[in-house]
Amino acid sequence: MGRIDGRAASWVLGGGSLAALAAVLLASSTAPPARNPLLITAFEPFGERIETNRNASLEVLRQLRARHGNRFEYAVIPASAAGEARFRALLASGDYAGVIALGEDGRLPGQAVNLEPYAIAAPVSSRLRRTSPSERIGSPFARSAAAATGLPLRDGIGLYYCNRVYLHALRWTRPHGRPAVFVHIPIRGDRATHAWQVLAVAESAERQH
Repeated sequence: MGRIDGRAASWVLGGGSLAALAAVLLASSTAPPARNPLLITAFEPFGERIETNRNASLEVLRQLRARHGNRFEYAVIPASAAGEARFRALLASGDYAGVIALGEDGRLPGQAVNLEPYAIAAPVSSRLRRTSPSERIGSPFARSAAAATGLPLRDGIGLYYCNRVYLHALRWTRPHGRPAVFVHIPIRGDRATHAWQVLAVAESAERQH
């Protein structure tokens, strides 16, 4: 698919909007499916967002599923111990080409999703704290995908269930030699653009399998 910024710049300089470009690219993507599908997961609404029944990761997953059907496997899990257990069961039961786990982050600016460079080997906690390098499990794919797509790669995983899901994904991928990354979706911004960005990451993962 190439770097996002070059294609986006050409479209915008030609008078088109980034949101329109995202919609066109999502609808017209014709990359062949991987031999085994990627698993793409999102979280159900949780916390204060339960009242509005919204979660940015779920909205992106729905856009991908609507446009790409069975090209990928999809799963929506609760942000809870039960959701963590379900995610582990999914990994144990499927022969996936890789894993792209999605979550939402209200701290991000709206224009781009963020690829998380590592997970932290620690219990669930709602409190932020400093972590040591010995606790971190890195994702080589996150770095290569950031380089391939031009998307940001910044530490923001925290210690909640986003981190637990990522930790299990990275532990799963080590013996399988397959890509895994956690992608945080901004609460603000255009969902078609975010879905296009996640699609670029997915296509990078498919090329590695």
